[in-house]
Amino acid sequence: MNKFEPPLGGKSADPEDGVHRGYEQAQAGQRAPASFSGGEPAPPKPNYGTFFTVYPSDRRQSEAWAGAFIGILVGVFLAALGVLARDVVFAVASIMFAATFVAGAAVDAGWSRGLVTLDMAPDGCVTVRPSVRLTVLRIVTVVCAGLGFVLYGLSLLVGVSSLLVRLGATTSFALVVLAGAVGRSLFSSPRQECIVLTENVVMLCGKDGVSYTIPWAAKPAVIAHRQRKTLLIKTDDDVECPISFAHLRIVPSRVKGLLAYYHKNPEALDRLGTEESVDDALKGLGWYRWSRRRR
Repeated sequence: MNKFEPPLGGKSADPEDGVHRGYEQAQAGQRAPASFSGGEPAPPKPNYGTFFTVYPSDRRQSEAWAGAFIGILVGVFLAALGVLARDVVFAVASIMFAATFVAGAAVDAGWSRGLVTLDMAPDGCVTVRPSVRLTVLRIVTVVCAGLGFVLYGLSLLVGVSSLLVRLGATTSFALVVLAGAVGRSLFSSPRQECIVLTENVVMLCGKDGVSYTIPWAAKPAVIAHRQRKTLLIKTDDDVECPISFAHLRIVPSRVKGLLAYYHKNPEALDRLGTEESVDDALKGLGWYRWSRRRR
């Protein structure tokens, strides 16, 4: 168990799984070299795989939007074929095909401010969580894919063109794959993933119930990432804490900026629990309140 109690009622990130990885557990497996540990050989550091340096350019993920653009082009092309063949059902199904890729791209490449919410708890903590909009976009993706699949099925039953029948079967398979990839996330709990900021510690809760409670005195910092969803956090005593997020859509450079903000501005920790605490967290993430952006 982690001797630093989590700031959320002393419970782990996922009580159902009972998995809780604390800062001390990571520290226990990464001791000092032999010259500083009484001559005992130090165990090798865990191999977490390949990580990449964090750059500000990671705030864009063009691959998913490029896939969405291709999906739109394919959907428009198929819809045009349906109109030429006088198959209205096939044309509407193709429109739903394009809509599925647009909604899916918003989920996969969604690193915007609207997919994250910041709240101040009664005990003074600031919590960064996935917003409801992320779940709504996933539901829209699955619904569009389901409607497209049904309409393609109807088109196959009444279709007059063998070409459209073959194309409909192919696109239906693509819709099933996309709906399955997005829909499985609906059966998890996005709200369990969060970053909790308190005056003394920062708590990071990732997927599979993995969580770390790290004191600010240890100077945690994001040093690397993998596919933008897995972060490698390192402390001043050379402890490495890998954590993955499936729902919390914050790019590594923003998480890095959030932790660095409280290192450079320790007075912001004293303001936790006040009205300015959420503004401080937004500044660290490089965001602003919606009301201020409208002015």
